[in-house]
This record gives sequence, structure tokens and C-alpha cells, in this order.
Amino acid sequence: MVQARLLRMMIPAALALMSACSTGSGTGGWVEERTVDGSTTTVRTVSGSVWGGRASLVEEASIGAVDATATADEYLLGSVSGLAIGENRIYVLDRQVPTIRVYDFNGRYVMDVGREGSGPGEYRQPESIVVHPQDGRLFVRTPQNARINVYSRDGEILDHWPIKTGFNTSQPMVMTMEGKLWTYIITNLGSADVTEWKGGMRRCGPEGTVIDTIHAPVFEFEPWTIEGRTENNNTVNNVPFSPFMTWRMVGDGSIIGGVSDSYRFEINRPDGRRIVVERASEPIRVHPEEGRWHRDAATANMVNQFPGWVWGNAREVPGTKPSFVGFYPDRSGRIWVMRQGPGERLEGGVEDPFEDEGWWSNPLWRDTQLVDVFDIDGRYLGEVDLPEHVRFRPQPAIDGETIVCYSEDEEGMPFVKRYRLVLPGEEEDRRAGSDGSLPE
Repeated sequence: MVQARLLRMMIPAALALMSACSTGSGTGGWVEERTVDGSTTTVRTVSGSVWGGRASLVEEASIGAVDATATADEYLLGSVSGLAIGENRIYVLDRQVPTIRVYDFNGRYVMDVGREGSGPGEYRQPESIVVHPQDGRLFVRTPQNARINVYSRDGEILDHWPIKTGFNTSQPMVMTMEGKLWTYIITNLGSADVTEWKGGMRRCGPEGTVIDTIHAPVFEFEPWTIEGRTENNNTVNNVPFSPFMTWRMVGDGSIIGGVSDSYRFEINRPDGRRIVVERASEPIRVHPEEGRWHRDAATANMVNQFPGWVWGNAREVPGTKPSFVGFYPDRSGRIWVMRQGPGERLEGGVEDPFEDEGWWSNPLWRDTQLVDVFDIDGRYLGEVDLPEHVRFRPQPAIDGETIVCYSEDEEGMPFVKRYRLVLPGEEEDRRAGSDGSLPE
């Protein structure tokens, strides 16, 4: 029997009377306020962090062409849309080839897995990959084939798991630490307009078995949107920099969700506990020129589809950026929270989106990236300094101190890089002599 669990995460209008309240310091100078109300615990970071400073990423391997004329095809990357890591292996889904390429942790090519097509072990427009934590099996979601391909660690096709979907999504599959596979679904597909679709996660198995379904969290929130309609076209986009709702599943089966109008999100644990995470932080301001350019770009995009379209009564671009833009859980159970930093004006970007449709690939403004890390119980671990060209799309693969990310160089050439997460003071400790002093 299919078990359905509805996780309704409602934001209350006022705080209820809490049964317990405490304020204290954690390790590293982390100061929290904690309140408990039944099964709900609110953890608010007042100041500091558990790590006691900013962590960094140290590059240890790079995959990609430094000189495209002198590099083997196996190292030429095109459109990277998925990343995964297994035991001493890096898996790269490149939709331009398309293929799944496997490298060792030093960045050396090992093999390709599967190929384009509809036959056994083949795929069309693959969009998400995960690796089983115990036996190293590789799972590839290929909605155009309406299935999930299952490969051995050696790249041999083992099985095809049917899935009822024909749409593509950026929501990745999730493999829990116990080896349970979850994939994104539209729970009311076929019975509602596209603007009313509702998402969720479904645990699936061989022969298309549906084992469990979790519906997406629900919030009392009205998004800021601009909309265009014709008889054959209906487009709804968010106002640039406006708050929105986002959610993800964690590797232990928890669901994270929140509305980005404040630095507040919720973790619904599989055992029924609910953890509300809050952090005191200053909002990041939208530069006036940055806001105008994004408004023009959004308008030009709508006018291209609906000639004569005007902004009308839609809400204006806000003066501050969302408190967060995405959650990126890692295999260790931590939650990496991505935030938009101050905007950067780019040299050579399209100045006027109305005059040049190339603004999409050549924008005038780009956000810097800020990353905060929390543990699954809501403790604020600290901030991570990201190397300049690291991108969190596609979702990075993170396990312990190992993080594999997509990156681009100054000319926009794609790379996949393996980094080591270094906590504050660790590098100095590592290089220090046995007596605690740095070697001469």
C-alpha cells in the first residue's frame, strides 16, 4: 500500500506561547536562542558560528580543457547538468554529448556510462544522477524514456525502473543514506493547469513500484509575479529579486522548506520533529542600476512573447534581495544555504535588453554568491568562502570534506573541480609541527 505523508508547513501570524526558552553559546562563540513548543523547536542564531570563522575550499583536482586543441574528447565539457560522487569517483552528466563520464578523484578519465538512445542502458535528455552509498550503483533519471536506468559500478546496465513522467525538472533525485531512492513528481499532473501544479517526492523501486510519496511543503505566501496570456500561451515569471518559496529533500529523508522574505526555514524530520531555523542577518541591497536592468530584462522577455505587454499593476522590483535562493543538502546531513550577495556589473554585458536579445547569455549584472552551512538540527556552522568562478548549478555533490562543483574560467570555459572543505584554523594546524609551531 502506498503511504502518503503531507508535510504542511504553515508560517504562523504570531508566535505561540513556547514551553521552553533558552539563550546560550555553542562552540566557536555561536550564540543561539532556542525555544521548544511540543514537537517544534526554533533555533535562532543570534551571532557567531560553531566553526568560529569562515571556511574555505581548497582545489585538489580539475576536469576540463585548458587548451581545447590539445585535450582528449573525454576532458572536453559542454553542458554539465548533473554531478555525483561515489567511492573515489566523480560522475559528470554532460547533456551536450550526451553521456555520463566517470573520473577518479584526481580527475583522470575512467569510462563513459550509457549512451543516447532508447535501447537498454540508453537515455534521452538525462537530467539527474545519484550513486548508491553502499554498493556504488549509478541511477540515471531519463524522463524522455520514462524510466530510471540502473548501472553497476563498472558501468553495466542492471535494470530499468519505469516512472510516470514526461517532463523535465531541475529538482534532483535524492538517495538517502540507507539507499532509498526518491525522485521529483507532479502530484496533480493531468488534472490541473500548469500554473497550479503541485510537486512532491516519490520513493520508487524496481518495476515502477511506488513505495511512498511526500508532498511538497505548503506555505501561506503569495508570490510576486508578472504574467502574460494569449489563447495558446500562458507565461508566469517571478518579479526579479522578489521572495519565493523553495524546498529540498535531505539525505536522511527530511524536507527543508522556506519563503525567502526572511531568513527563516523549516526542517521536517522523518520522526515527526519540526525544526524552525532562523538567523539574524542584514539584508543585501539591490543596486538601483541593477534593479532597473533586471526589470528591463524581465519586461523584454515578456514583450518578446506578448507584443505590447506592459508591467501594469505588478509589484515593483524590491530594494533588497531574498534572504536565500536555494538549499543544497549534502550526504553528511548538512544544509548549504545559498544567498545572493551584492551584484557585480560585468564588462561587455548587454546594456539594453530591449535592443539585444543576447542579454540572457551575456548579462550586464551578476550576483556574487554567499553560502551558509547548518547542521540537520539547525545549528549554524558558519560561512564558506567560494572560489570566484564556482557555481551551484547544477547542484554540487558534497560528502564530508569533499565537494565537487561546476565552475567556469574567465572565458566561460566549463570545468568540474574537486575541492576540500577546510574549516577555520585547520590548514594552519595541518602545516604546524608536532610542537604546534609552523615549520620554518
